[in-house]
Amino acid sequence: MRLLPLLLATACTSLTADPGAVEETCDPSEEIQVYPDGDRDGYGLDAEVYSACSLPAEGGVEIGGDCDDTDPTVNPGDADGDGYSSCEGDCNDADPNFSPFDSDGDGFSSCDGDCDDLDPTLNLSDFDGDTYTTCDGDCNDDKAARNLDDLDGDGYSTCTDDCDDNDALLDPADIDGDGVSTCQGDCDDLDPIRFLGADDECLDGIDQDCDGADDPCRDEFFMGSDIDVNWTTANYFRGHIFQATSNVDLIDVGWYLGLANACDLDYYVHEGPTQNGPWTVLYAGTVNHPAGTQFQLSPQMNVAMTAGTFYATGVAWNCNATYYGDYSGWAGNYPLGDFVQTYWDNSYPGFNQNYVPSDIGANATTAYYGVFGYH
Repeated sequence: MRLLPLLLATACTSLTADPGAVEETCDPSEEIQVYPDGDRDGYGLDAEVYSACSLPAEGGVEIGGDCDDTDPTVNPGDADGDGYSSCEGDCNDADPNFSPFDSDGDGFSSCDGDCDDLDPTLNLSDFDGDTYTTCDGDCNDDKAARNLDDLDGDGYSTCTDDCDDNDALLDPADIDGDGVSTCQGDCDDLDPIRFLGADDECLDGIDQDCDGADDPCRDEFFMGSDIDVNWTTANYFRGHIFQATSNVDLIDVGWYLGLANACDLDYYVHEGPTQNGPWTVLYAGTVNHPAGTQFQLSPQMNVAMTAGTFYATGVAWNCNATYYGDYSGWAGNYPLGDFVQTYWDNSYPGFNQNYVPSDIGANATTAYYGVFGYH
């Protein structure tokens, strides 16, 4: 009969896994699982769980899962409610903006240092190897030449539109407020009247338009202005010979022609010591003009002319064209010099820059236009 009390006493005794714990006796249904909590963060170690009738005074909790019981900042709790614990890599469990989740799929999370985890273009990769990432402010991480370096020390990098980061004189600043920076061609960013595209007053000693020289003064000239006769022919050229009386630049020329269809016109300028040459080619150029009747203009040629020298200007065409003339001479002040003769070739097969026919012929002059620049 003594056996029964012994069995009952054994059923009510809780033997703990902690050798230092005081043994208690309780009903088995009242036993709890105790997890040793060495760092006192409220979470214990699963591997060292034991049963007891109650928690110890300290060093034990009913919640396990602690991944590092020596560090109270690392545990399975999610204090900031972002869905991650410090045991799962949450680097700041007091701030829901930091977690190990890569929201934008760029390979980096906010805990990795991603500066904007909602924008995949902003991350910690350095694709172009210039030592800067888009999180650093790299404006083009596919091009190493675009970065945050200020190599010339002018306060601007290629990412802030420095056009030449090896030249401190070139930058995107507009110091004089003229709307143009040195990167845009301002040759003097301390003078608001000097910038690329400015009107350059001729021969005032100032290069306002930053083209490297003070602009010459220009004068327009029209010859045969009343255009009282005309002829239509194909495969032809027409020209004039002048003797220069001043040093000027011939900027461009044109002939008043009617073109039934688009046509190539060959422009040229020759220079010679006499009215009959020998001739040296100074300019030759071709323009395809659309159909129409107007002054058909050459490209800008900028040919320097010297006083006393003879110049032959002409145009040739290989299409049906109507050219216009004037028996009364020319109107306006002609800055180049004295008109010497008109010449032509009515069987001209095409452009030949070495051939200038000498033929005074009729008194009519071709309707002619020129722009000249004085130095």
